[in-house]
This record gives sequence, structure tokens and C-alpha cells, in this order.
Amino acid sequence: ALSLANVWVDRQTGRGTGMTPPTEAQPNLRVTSMAELVALHRAER
Repeated sequence: ALSLANVWVDRQTGRGTGMTPPTEAQPNLRVTSMAELVALHRAER
């Protein structure tokens, strides 16, 4: 493992994984949209 921080933009919130197979990966941060990610990033400055 490279120990890189990662974000999951979960656009399918509450609707399962769609065509993407389930994964065991654990993100450092989970958001539901890119707008939410941008807002969190701006708030940290």
C-alpha cells in the first residue's frame, strides 16, 4: 500500500453500487458530490 489519502465521491448514495462491483476499499473521506468536496476543501483554507 502506498498510504495515499483518497476520497470517494458517492454519487449513488442509497442506490447500491450500480454497475460497479462492490469493493473493500475504505476512503479517507466520503462525499456525495464534487460540489461537496470543493466546499470542504475551501472550508479548510
